[in-house]
Amino acid sequence: MSGLQPEKQISLRPQKKQTQNTENQEDKKSTDKVVARDLVKLRHVETRIQKPTGLSEILKEHIKKEAESKEKLSQDAFAAISAIKDSKRLFLERILIVVNQSRVPLGKEPLTITDVRNLMHELEQKEIVKVNTVATEGLGPREVYSLTEKGNELLE
Repeated sequence: MSGLQPEKQISLRPQKKQTQNTENQEDKKSTDKVVARDLVKLRHVETRIQKPTGLSEILKEHIKKEAESKEKLSQDAFAAISAIKDSKRLFLERILIVVNQSRVPLGKEPLTITDVRNLMHELEQKEIVKVNTVATEGLGPREVYSLTEKGNELLE
């Protein structure tokens, strides 16, 4: 071991050259970068509200009428319509049961058959439901209610 000496001496101290080089590179990178706001030139743009055309006015009125018709229906009417949608066609007696099932838990008095018949008559006049008369064995003719397209749209 007497004649061998290392080519480089290994030291435990960090070398200053490497840290200075990285600092110089970072300085060059930061000066070379251009910020986007320096590249963009802002100018004033005038905006105008577009006036509706004939077709869009008609559609707007149609949507407004649909929204108003939804608001005018009572909770009982919505219960009756949704019950009809689930089973496609329902007898008046079954609609009475469904409507009363939605009223009683809320603490309201149950409706009578004449009240439900009047409610369904109003829905028929608004063209939400249609009424058919069906002859059943032993019970005679009975009213069957089904939804129209307008009634289906109200539920969607």
